[in-house]
Amino acid sequence: MQSSQDRNSTLALCFVIALFGVGAASARAGSIPFHEAWTYDGPQPHGPGSDIIIDHQPLNSGGFTSDSLVVDFPNSQFVADDFIAPATVVIRRVSWHGFYDLNIEPTGNETIRLQVHPPRPSDGLPGQVIYTEDFLNPAKQWTNRFILDSGAPKEYRYQVDLAAGVPILQGQSYWLEIVGIGDINSAFRWEFSETPFLTGVAVNNPIHGDWHSTVPNLIANNAFQLSTIPEPSVLILSLLGFPIVLRRRPGMRAMGLAMTMAVSLAPTRATADPIPLQEAWTYDGPQPHGPGDGIIINYVPSNAGGLTSDSLYSNFRHTQFVADDFVAPATVVIRRISWHGFYDLNIEPPGDEVIRLQIHLPRLSDGLPGEVIYSEEFLNPARQWTGRTILTSGAPREHRYQVDLTSGLPIVHGQAYWLEVAGLGDIDTKFRWEYSETIPASGLAVNNPIHGDWQSTFPDLISNNAFQLSTIPEPSVIMLSLLGLPIVLRRRCRGR
Repeated sequence: MQSSQDRNSTLALCFVIALFGVGAASARAGSIPFHEAWTYDGPQPHGPGSDIIIDHQPLNSGGFTSDSLVVDFPNSQFVADDFIAPATVVIRRVSWHGFYDLNIEPTGNETIRLQVHPPRPSDGLPGQVIYTEDFLNPAKQWTNRFILDSGAPKEYRYQVDLAAGVPILQGQSYWLEIVGIGDINSAFRWEFSETPFLTGVAVNNPIHGDWHSTVPNLIANNAFQLSTIPEPSVLILSLLGFPIVLRRRPGMRAMGLAMTMAVSLAPTRATADPIPLQEAWTYDGPQPHGPGDGIIINYVPSNAGGLTSDSLYSNFRHTQFVADDFVAPATVVIRRISWHGFYDLNIEPPGDEVIRLQIHLPRLSDGLPGEVIYSEEFLNPARQWTGRTILTSGAPREHRYQVDLTSGLPIVHGQAYWLEVAGLGDIDTKFRWEYSETIPASGLAVNNPIHGDWQSTFPDLISNNAFQLSTIPEPSVIMLSLLGLPIVLRRRCRGR
């Protein structure tokens, strides 16, 4: 029989081994060895714990100049390459291959700019910039290869960690732009890639005056790699799980089996069952700022009224859509949306009800709702009477609605967005989205036939609308609680 000291030694050893594994993983998160990272050529992993999600291997046969200041005509050129997100994740690390024209390298400091664009609707070429960051002297390393081009320039691999992660949505197309900035003595060139599928790149220079596709003259990709960097929760799971597996003693077998079953049977969505509606809206503390914290935007209802937001009703406007703006407090993926509303004169839908949610980026001209980046219609969304009535004609009942998005919606820290909520297609009832008294109140946007386009309610109406955005705690958070609890309980038992 093992002594208490032996058991403690075994447990300590297990934790040392697990901590060693965490340390190694953490070291990798801090700085992936350059060559090691680019030996990856297997299937593309499709998840936030899988690290590399896009991998376009370098070809070392050339590449277009992508530099803001060059000696030769046309004096500047920007290059972008497109990709389709294989999963809804947050990109935190970007690597790429490049070289310098005629092997003339920078003599002093070097600045590289990374930008991410969604495609513009008109032609699919790079549109509005959703992320931009300049990197002074980004980490780079010679690969020991030369480019098959004039001057036999040395091939370099570059790597940067983004200051704020870039959320990307599964199945959505994006353009990555990489450009050297401000050194006329050196011209950065982004290296071609032979990785299929070859869709061509986009260039922007004074000759064209706008983005222009290289297809059909050149069908290629550029060499780059996008990575999520493994999340800390994955490492902590390893830390907690490893000692438990090694200590499979008779007294722990049932607990180990139960935990194994719990992990195996854990749902993809951590909280698949709806949050009790009233309970969720009692939250009035500070706004949490992380994917495991649940609620990140919370505009509390005022029950003092609200504008009609409905596609079909009997008044002379016949249609009106309402949107409210918010600024993302963190880079997260929104998976649940709740809101408060009511029906004009308390005339509620007699049958099925359809509510459409849309998220817009602000347009550059005036900041009002622009391009739609997410749209989903919900048939009979979950709703519950709050027990209150609205202070308006007919004393309509106040309802709280809640839906889980089919695919998560990534939002970027500090970026402004517009949320649009509208009833669809029932002329017998008129959905009205309730005001919120949450400050700061910046006004709403309305779109109806009178204006013919989005118009701000400011300064005539300075208000927000009542809604709540939530990430839903990820399965890893639930598993941490599950794994941690038996350890705590066992400590208490041993202390008796």
